[in-house]
Amino acid sequence: MIAGNPNMASVKRKQHLIDYSRSEYNFLALEFLFDQLKPKKKYTILDMGPASSVNIDFFSDLNCRLYIEDYYRTRQGVYQQAGAGVVQSLQQYPRDTVFDVILFWDLMDYLGRDELKELISHLEIFCEPGTLLFALSSSLSQVPVTPASFSISGERNVSYHNSAKDVRPSPGYNQNDYKRLLPGFKLHRTFLMSSGMEEHLFIFRGR
Repeated sequence: MIAGNPNMASVKRKQHLIDYSRSEYNFLALEFLFDQLKPKKKYTILDMGPASSVNIDFFSDLNCRLYIEDYYRTRQGVYQQAGAGVVQSLQQYPRDTVFDVILFWDLMDYLGRDELKELISHLEIFCEPGTLLFALSSSLSQVPVTPASFSISGERNVSYHNSAKDVRPSPGYNQNDYKRLLPGFKLHRTFLMSSGMEEHLFIFRGR
């Protein structure tokens, strides 16, 4: 799904769970990311989460072209049942597409190492030095069985909701894992939130 108009303003791991009922938090890494966006420049954003009218409106106001993947739910649906690979589960981007920002949200907590590496390797084709990737991960031992939904309500405020009642083990990725699984990206900043989530901001350095 493509939204927006490019010509318009368009630790030791704890055992308890983050409260994923609808909440709003200040995301410092997201604030830093938005500080890097220059006024009046057109940006191309890839949102790996589900479509949100709030996010579509937010990026339209920031003069952005927005691609929306809803990757996890797509992979769990017809594509996975048909045995499609990671790349076949994604939109076919025009060859000249360059993403300025990739919003990964909490997707890394729901992907195995091989799938995450394959997904990142494909997305790197559409990155250039300076592309920013924002991701969240849990510092706890368990996460809800499905990813949360995120809505941007300001340059650092994000509300998120997860109605899942079951849990699954957290993969517990660390900085060494990120070096192996996201080889073209450098971890620029990490913030540990009181909720138990970690914010990560990666910068693409090249393949």
